[in-house]
Amino acid sequence: MEKYNGWTNYNTWKVNLELVDSDYYLELFEDYKYSIDELADSMQDTVTEFALYGIDENNYFAISAVEDFLQQVNWHEIVKNIID
Repeated sequence: MEKYNGWTNYNTWKVNLELVDSDYYLELFEDYKYSIDELADSMQDTVTEFALYGIDENNYFAISAVEDFLQQVNWHEIVKNIID
């Protein structure tokens, strides 16, 4: 898989740039001691919910496109980047 701006792929880079508030997550991660897997899952759930907010629930194409895009994100890489 080809890297994008130092990230696993375009999707990971774009989500980290546009949808992840590193300061918020850094503060959250300091308060709670979870595994990288748990943090990545939590971040994925939160960002997915935010990204889907406002999309009409009957707009299956838009929902599917957002979900497909987010499935390609390396959530572990974003979490590790914040922690480091």
